[in-house]
Amino acid sequence: MRQRWLRVSGIFCLVAGTLLMGLPTTASTQELICRRFDCGTANSPVKAGWIRVTPETIYTPQRGYGWLSPPSTAFDRPEIFVPDWLKPSVRKRFVPDEMLRDGVFDRSELTFRVDVPDGEYWLVVSVGDEQATRRNMSIFANGIPIAEKVTTQTSWGGYATTRTFRKRLRVTGGKLQITFRHEGDGNSVLGMEVISFVPYPLRFVDGKWRTEETDPLFCQGVAALNRKEGQRARKLFDRLRDPLKRAVALTALANDL
Repeated sequence: MRQRWLRVSGIFCLVAGTLLMGLPTTASTQELICRRFDCGTANSPVKAGWIRVTPETIYTPQRGYGWLSPPSTAFDRPEIFVPDWLKPSVRKRFVPDEMLRDGVFDRSELTFRVDVPDGEYWLVVSVGDEQATRRNMSIFANGIPIAEKVTTQTSWGGYATTRTFRKRLRVTGGKLQITFRHEGDGNSVLGMEVISFVPYPLRFVDGKWRTEETDPLFCQGVAALNRKEGQRARKLFDRLRDPLKRAVALTALANDL
């Protein structure tokens, strides 16, 4: 019986992963924001699910996003940089990620605005250039430092590369303004992501499962889980209507088993 339940739990975990990746189907997840901006030229590839942003993407209230201080130019690097001394040994043509291969550039300060409801978000910003090192770039979000004096080059050889930074922050006033400054070679912006922060409904702290959820079934199931009453916890969790909560709860139960 134990082995059978573990097999079933393993299959459920795979399904749970799918649910967690794309959940905008329930009332509790309808307000989630996920906006991804792929900077580049008017003709360079755009990563699936992302929004094309060029130097001409100027902010308007109707659009809800765009440059307040736009870049002067855009670029596209269809191949990953390989130093001359290494080229004779490289037989495969390396194609960069569709978001990382292209971007926008300017030697002046850049500011990009996104209108979003007040709340907590993950901001993810990618900068750099596969063919040109950028020194001492700094990124701010509504005045909050995301990264400061960043140099986009590899530590092992000093070659140009790209870098990605992530920070959790709170937005007030309905707008997020991302500002890029530099003290060296200009600003190269590749992509930006603004994603709602969703607190995980279940945590394991000091040897016990803990939750801040108010759903009675969820709370009773967590209490049963802490008492090692696996069958009762399973029955309670099976009755949860929210697929995210059910997936998290049953995955925790499988982990305990």
